[in-house]
This record gives sequence, C-alpha cells and structure tokens, in this order.
Amino acid sequence: MDGPDRLVPLAAGVALLLVGSVHRWVARLVALPVVLLTGLFGATPVAKASDHLAERALRNTRTVDHPSDASTVAEDPLVITKGGTYTGTYVSHATSVPAVTVLTDEPVVLEDVVLRGPGALVHAPWSDVDLTIRHARGEATYPTVAGEPAGRFLHAEGYHHVVVEDSVMVGTSGIYLNASHPGATVRVTGNLAVNVDGRLADGDGGYDGVHYVQFVQLNAGTRLRDTEIAWNRIVNEPGASRVEDVVSLFKSSGRPGDPIRVHHNLVQGAFPSDPATDDFSGGGIMLGDGGGAHQVAYANTVVNTTNYGVAISGGRDMALRDNVVVGSGVVDDTPLAAQNVGLYVWNHADDPAFGDAVATDNHVAWAHPEHGRNDWWHPDADTWADNERLQGDAAVTKRMERDAVQAWFDAAADRDVEAATRLAGLPPDAP
Repeated sequence: MDGPDRLVPLAAGVALLLVGSVHRWVARLVALPVVLLTGLFGATPVAKASDHLAERALRNTRTVDHPSDASTVAEDPLVITKGGTYTGTYVSHATSVPAVTVLTDEPVVLEDVVLRGPGALVHAPWSDVDLTIRHARGEATYPTVAGEPAGRFLHAEGYHHVVVEDSVMVGTSGIYLNASHPGATVRVTGNLAVNVDGRLADGDGGYDGVHYVQFVQLNAGTRLRDTEIAWNRIVNEPGASRVEDVVSLFKSSGRPGDPIRVHHNLVQGAFPSDPATDDFSGGGIMLGDGGGAHQVAYANTVVNTTNYGVAISGGRDMALRDNVVVGSGVVDDTPLAAQNVGLYVWNHADDPAFGDAVATDNHVAWAHPEHGRNDWWHPDADTWADNERLQGDAAVTKRMERDAVQAWFDAAADRDVEAATRLAGLPPDAP
C-alpha cells in the first residue's frame, strides 16, 4: 500500500508496524490444482519445484490453437501499428524490448498467442489503446538487466478499452493499467496467474531486492464503466514469487451504481521474499488504496496471503461482501512472520472523502502463528453486519484452507466446467 507507516492491531495489545514511505502490496500466486496444493495450502506433499509447477500449468492449459507450421511462429518481437487480430509466437530477448508493442488506437485482438521475454510481454504506451488479449500464454524469462524485475504481462497507459481473458501468465509481474481515459472499460476474467514476481534480478541468476507488483493494479482509473476483475485464479509460491497486493485498486473510481467489481477470484498465497523473517505490506485484495470511489469486492476466496486478506483503506462508497478469507499463518510448516489480520476497514491516510465503507456477510478465519485468531479490525466501517468467524474461535487449520479452495472450484465448475479445469492447471484426473 502506498502511504505512510501503518500500525495494524493483531490481537489483544499486539500490533505490527508496517514501515516505509511507499508501500505497494504484492501477492505471490502459484497456479496449482487442488490436489497439488502442497504444504503451501495444506494438502498431501508432492514435488514443489516452482519450474515443475509452472511447466505443468502451461502444458495442461489450453492457450494456443493455431497450426504449428513455422509460418505462424515469429521468434521476434512484434510492433502493431494497425488494428486487427494477431496470432502467433512473439519473443523478446531483452528487458528493454516488449514482446508485443501496440501503437494504435484501432481495435487490436491478440488471440491464441504465445508471449515470452524478460521485459513487458505486451506494452501499450499512451496510445488510447482498445486491446483484447484472449487465450494467451505469457511466460517471463530472467531479466537481462540487473536491478530489474520480470516484465509485466500487460502494461498499458492512457487506455480506452482493455480485456484480458482466458489466458495464462507465469512468472510475470502482472497487469498494470495506468491513467485511463475517463469512462474506460477494463475486464480481466478467467485467467490463471502463477507466481507474480517483483524480485529484482542480481545479474547472476539470483535476486536482490523487490519492486512492488500486483496480479492487477488499476492506477488512476477515472469513472470506469462496466469494469470487473473476476473468476481469476492466482497462485503464489513462497520463494518463487513476490507480489504486493494481489489486486490493487489505487486512486481509481467506478460510477454510482456501476462500481469497479472484483468478484469470484481465488487468491492463493502472497508472501515476502523470506516468509519466516521479512516484513510485508502486501496481501490479498485492496480497495480504496490512495482514495478513489465506487468499488466492491464480493464472493472472492482469499487464502493465506500473509499480512491481510481483504481490506478497505480509503476512498468512498467501498464494499466488502460475502468473501471467504482463510489463513493459518503457516506455509510449508514455517510460521509467517508478517501474518496480520484477515479483513480490515480503516481510513489509513485520514482521507477527508472517506465514507460509506461497508463490510457485510464475510466469512473469516485468520490466525497469527503465535497470537491466535485475528479475524478482523474495522474501526472505520460505516456498516458492519452479519460477518462470520468461521468455526468460532477454533484454531485455523490447513484443512480449512483446503475446504475454502475446494468450495471455490465447486462454484467454478457449476459456472463452467471447462474453465474450472483450465484454472486448475491440470486435467481433472491429474494425480
């Protein structure tokens, strides 16, 4: 979260101080089927190498459906200056060169594409872009410049209309949409994101430092229309990812009666570089970061995202409704040092416009590994009603995390069996 230091109560006189002049909440998401959620989320242990997980997610996910003939494959970056539908494989080998650059305001569709590179996979700089990305596979490679993170799956500025749907992104630093045109539309739906990664390359195959990234951040979206982030699965693995807020709505606004909608997403994991020792200002789904208006998060499932699960930290006309938020405070038998609170409503920056903050019908079980349950903190909620502490004051277990994940998959399957299978990253009968 961007802003001054913050003090958030844990329980009975215990608090965490989040220090720093600028915070961007990052979440770590690894795409695994329910049967492969290892000690990370409480299932039977299996091989945990992040490359193995990423490979399985990519191999078993429908992303590309064009002929394998060499004529359809361009092992070079692509610069688009004219509208149309584009397919194929586009690869960059330099952090400074996007795999695809869009330089037109005519409607562009990237469909059934493979994108690979160390920098931005798709970049649309100040072009009033009208862009749809569908059935894409985006793979980040190790940065070619020390001090840089993996590139964004999509980085667009001054956009008019953006759709990202039914795609897979592995090891990227997510989607960053900056400075919309007033009344723009954004739809990010049905995607699978594995290991959102803001770690900075040290130039020698390792990492040193962090850049704050997200699965999706809307920054300075103005009076957005018909905008939603929905039915995505984001899985972050400790030691292979570093996200701040998984979903961040920063200084962004919808419209009265037409809020920005964040719903039915499955968020699994958000961790600092070293979960056992590091401070962490990131977490799950953040509304009202830096202000904004007309935002709602509902029917999301958020599991073990360390610092917080879902939150309202500023703005006006914000709502958290019917979310399931579960965190045991332990990953791979390691206590999460920065584990904090499941749900909070707090006017963090004393925003004078803050108001109409609502939290209703949420279901929370959140625990600190030493201090026990810390489900919520809501000093600035205008409406607080019918929120449930799951299983009362009982210890939060890995079984509770698994049950929450399975319930999300059941709901996804009821909606669309094919989509649920794809979001699992493996076939239904995978071992």
